[in-house]
Amino acid sequence: MASQQFGAENRGAGWRWFDRFMLVCGGVGLGGFFFCLFLEGQLAPPTRPTFPEPELGYTHMISLSHRYGYVYVTAFEYLARTYGPFVALGVSVVIGICGRAVELICGRAVPSGKRAPTIPENILMVCAAVAFFAFMYLIWLEGLLR
Repeated sequence: MASQQFGAENRGAGWRWFDRFMLVCGGVGLGGFFFCLFLEGQLAPPTRPTFPEPELGYTHMISLSHRYGYVYVTAFEYLARTYGPFVALGVSVVIGICGRAVELICGRAVPSGKRAPTIPENILMVCAAVAFFAFMYLIWLEGLLR
């Protein structure tokens, strides 16, 4: 009896890497989205110039809210401010759709409502989101992508 259960676990264990990969990719997308939201609050006139400073990398002009007007930011901040949230959430959605398609094609799909992510899987996704947020914050803080 124990050997039959062990064999059943091994058949499902071959696909665990894929489930983990999907959760990590979803976490990376969410971490990128939250970083873009965080960056939105950091781009205020007291910390950013209101005129271009090419020697420091502040070459792209963006509009903030009506109170702040316009400020100049780096290329990285410009891309994160304008396209970042859409790209981050889009990547998460596309990876989720592709993962579901692979599950359906391989016949491995679990019917809806039968299996929800467990606590360790949710923790994996949150850890991936936090790690990617911290990674992007360090890149931005050090100015590696000017």
